[in-house]
Amino acid sequence: MVPAGRVIVAADPTMSEWFESRAWIWLHYAVVKLGRGELFEAIGMLSFFREQVLGPMLYRRANLPQRGVRRIELHGIDPDGLLASTLATHDRDSVSMAIRMAVDAYIDLRADALPENIADDVALRAVLAMLKEYSERG
Repeated sequence: MVPAGRVIVAADPTMSEWFESRAWIWLHYAVVKLGRGELFEAIGMLSFFREQVLGPMLYRRANLPQRGVRRIELHGIDPDGLLASTLATHDRDSVSMAIRMAVDAYIDLRADALPENIADDVALRAVLAMLKEYSERG
């Protein structure tokens, strides 16, 4: 219950901090699903990540209102193919590579407006270490 006179404000999903506080959790989830062999779940998380994080960040880069991945092709705001690089087939190596590309795309897009809540990229290193371990397991 909220005390009288207090207002709770939802986190602004257009702010860099909103992306940073969620990106590594969602990427970790995808890596864990890869490690368990749940490829469809990992592929689904990558789709969710594109819609909730990468797409909006591409719109932000283009100074357009953030709309997930809607009409990205029409606007031509992904000339480097960041989103396409995160697509995977139902194959362990393909999913592993797509997750790695999602990490790289996020880091690239994050550089446009660095969030204040970056500690020291501990989460990045943890996700990459897990991804390497699970990818080598085959």
